Amino acid sequence: MEPLIIRADGEGGTTVETPDPLLDELATLQEEERCDEAIPRLEKFLEDFPESLRFGEAVVRLGVCHESRKEWELARGYHRWAAENAHFDLAYEAALRGAWCLEEMGEADLAAAEYAALADVARAPDEARAGARLRSAINLFRDGKLRKAHAALDRGIVAYSSVPDPSPPVRSAAAEARFAAAQEKGRAFSKIRLEYPQRKLQKRLKQKLEALVDARTAFQQVTQIKDAEWAAAAVCREGELFEEFHDALVAVPPPKELRSVETRSEYATQVAAKAKPFLQQAFDHHVQVVNLGERVGLESPWVTRSRERMRVIEAALKASVVSPDDPDFDVPE
Repeated sequence: MEPLIIRADGEGGTTVETPDPLLDELATLQEEERCDEAIPRLEKFLEDFPESLRFGEAVVRLGVCHESRKEWELARGYHRWAAENAHFDLAYEAALRGAWCLEEMGEADLAAAEYAALADVARAPDEARAGARLRSAINLFRDGKLRKAHAALDRGIVAYSSVPDPSPPVRSAAAEARFAAAQEKGRAFSKIRLEYPQRKLQKRLKQKLEALVDARTAFQQVTQIKDAEWAAAAVCREGELFEEFHDALVAVPPPKELRSVETRSEYATQVAAKAKPFLQQAFDHHVQVVNLGERVGLESPWVTRSRERMRVIEAALKASVVSPDDPDFDVPE
């Protein structure tokens, strides 16, 4: 039975308060993000109803309100109390939120460990465990622990694939984890420098093309998750990699044996023509991102980046020469 609070109203009368309708009202405030009103009243609720069966719920809602104000340490404190004291379902939700607070506090290593522990809780729902495993992978990537990150990602994707209809947060986590892995491929691509002597240049060119295909494949795995925000991020990054490859090609100076102005100019023109298909691919990818944003009503930093690059590349394409076919510079499909 829930406790009662009987208050004197100052005129000889009394009022009786019970937890349920009061917490229902406070829950509405929290869900409507009216936390400036909700926080002091939730704190009063905890003071007035310490024996309430919904005490843990009030604690978590108070934590969520502090999350909305980006007061991560305060929020985590409430969530950790609930994780240790509430009934199992609420405790598990609170523990996940506590790990999320660590993420927002920049404590990727600690967040990864907490998520991994939560992913191993056998009593928890399969979807929640999959989400925890994926967020552990995300934070391991952030912390630079790549071997552990890839292992966690593989396990997380297996768990995610077994969920019939993943919720948006878990779908987003799967896409973000895939994106973090793809970013590592992108960084490996960027590290390969095209430079002389000629034999080294040819070897590096082959390596860079292979790395481009490898990175692109990884970003395509992100889009397969079908989360609009992370799909936009992945396609934007594909466009940036194509543009980067184009820029790397045209940045290579003519060989030293080409000494006259005419031959060096002709060399630069030929390289620019051969590199142009990569710039066209970059443009096409950024157009896809902008179109996706317009179609689903998504406005994100990735859409903004693609819109800006699309305009710049469009001007460059219009100013450039038509590219001849060249089997040595096939653009990855």
